[in-house]
Amino acid sequence: MSDNTLTVTEVVNSITVTPVENTVTVSATGLQGPKGDTGATGATGATGATGSSGVIAVAAPITNSGTSTSANIGIDLANIALKYASPWQVKYRSGYWYETNVTSAINTTSFTKSRLYLHPLFIQESIIIDRVGVEVTAATSSTTWRIGIYNADSNGVPTTVVLDAGTVDTSSTGLKVITVNQTLSAGVYYVGGVFQGAGSSSPTMRGYSTFSGNWSPVATTTQAGVSKTSCFYRDSVTGALPTFSGELALEVSPARTQFRIA
Repeated sequence: MSDNTLTVTEVVNSITVTPVENTVTVSATGLQGPKGDTGATGATGATGATGSSGVIAVAAPITNSGTSTSANIGIDLANIALKYASPWQVKYRSGYWYETNVTSAINTTSFTKSRLYLHPLFIQESIIIDRVGVEVTAATSSTTWRIGIYNADSNGVPTTVVLDAGTVDTSSTGLKVITVNQTLSAGVYYVGGVFQGAGSSSPTMRGYSTFSGNWSPVATTTQAGVSKTSCFYRDSVTGALPTFSGELALEVSPARTQFRIA
């Protein structure tokens, strides 16, 4: 029997661990991706507070201030542009003379001293006037004629002064003109003048005869006969034109006052 020998050799396994450092490099921002789907509609917000009543705008230049209910609409008549009050006067033209647009015969008239006569004037569109004038047909020494334009209130009565153009000399005859620069918006005005000065007798002016048209622009509280009132007047106007309040007296024959468009 042979001799078998088993030899055992010890093996030592050695494991070496080496740490590895990982480096992360961040590059530039990449391209934007495609647009995502639209999200769901959010909930409806609460109802806001009720706003204040607005201003009703009617076709210019008429405006109304107040509530928006038809029952409360009130229009200031003094600010209405009476665009069709004078169908023969379609358009104002630069350099042309105009006058109050009420049918009446032209005559010559004398006037009471210090009495301001004011005749209605309907302006259809915004204008600028550069001249106002009158005509003296019989002169009186030491006298003048003051020319002016007034606003009308909601009742169609003269109130505040728009233009006090000053005076023209009525101690000589002829056409008398004052240079002005006055804007008038569309609406109702009153134009006229007053005899002033040291002289006691009135000059004779070109004016309108007793109103002879089919309607009168100035109303009365009594039924009229053949003659119709066509202007208001106020006495004791000795200097600059005053502001009025309330009713004025009525007259039939105002002076003829003309104005030129710039």
